[in-house]
Amino acid sequence: MTICPICSAKIRLDPFEKVRDSKSRVVEILICGNCLVLLNKNVFADLEVAEKAEDLQSSGYEGTTPSTTAIAEELVKERSNLLCYLLNHPGDYQQRRSAYADIGCGGGHMAIAGCEYFDRVYAIDFDSTGFFLTESLITIPENLQFAMALNKIDIKLDLVTMWHVLEHLPDPSTFFGELKSKMNTGAILFGQVPCYRPDYVDQSHFAFYNESSLATLLISSNFEVLEIGFDLENSFMSFIARSSKEKSEP
Repeated sequence: MTICPICSAKIRLDPFEKVRDSKSRVVEILICGNCLVLLNKNVFADLEVAEKAEDLQSSGYEGTTPSTTAIAEELVKERSNLLCYLLNHPGDYQQRRSAYADIGCGGGHMAIAGCEYFDRVYAIDFDSTGFFLTESLITIPENLQFAMALNKIDIKLDLVTMWHVLEHLPDPSTFFGELKSKMNTGAILFGQVPCYRPDYVDQSHFAFYNESSLATLLISSNFEVLEIGFDLENSFMSFIARSSKEKSEP
């Protein structure tokens, strides 16, 4: 690899270390000397054979699986508390509440929670298993639409959440380009990614971000970084960013 997929720097990606992944495969981790992102060389090699990133993701739904209506409703309540935090975060950037999308929605609990606050909500995931599992247990609000791709979104978004999605993307810049075209100027993007830890190295994680590489990716994708924080107990990194005005906009 001679071009970093995160910052697009045309430099040699240096060996960082070799480790065993979650399936005990020996994998080589590379580091970009420009943005400092860590990349799983083996997963990128697998991608050349698989052709699509989705083919490398774990087959079947592995998210939180509600077994009863009560559990599903409790998961929606938990996600609602998180949305309340986002919508009441200090600052004046949550003025519009027209449309919201949860990318990588899994069971759809966050998207369902969003239906209380937004006129239209999209639950986006390439795997529909988790969402339809939830649908079999609780009623899906009428203002919620499930889709398997961003191109199904037909209205500008005011809020986007991405819970453990970025690490699964081999080309996040292209993804952000498409996503940003679906967002209003000033719309908020909230996400979380795993830090680089042995337990998180597996065949579906292309990249491990740090503050430098994450900020580089967001800024180059025309987002303003508002906040980056860490969940030290679980080794996760969260971020809040705002969609900036495009240069072509008046």
